[in-house]
Amino acid sequence: MNIYGNGKRKVEKALVIFARVEDEVLVYSKMTLTATPTTHRSYVPIYRTKHRKPLFTTDPGCELLCKLCVDHEKDVS
Repeated sequence: MNIYGNGKRKVEKALVIFARVEDEVLVYSKMTLTATPTTHRSYVPIYRTKHRKPLFTTDPGCELLCKLCVDHEKDVS
């Protein structure tokens, strides 16, 4: 775990779960993750696992599917 100067904590390799095994997800569903980018481009890794309660990307059976590249708009202020 890292602690930043602003007192916030960051847990490395923790999973944010959007859907679980056997959940029904409709085509064109939207899922949202809110984050504050620190650079003009972010890479978001997408993982999958068959386990119902994974905690970390390093858990057995957790597999990297891809990395999404997200370009952020420049500050217009």
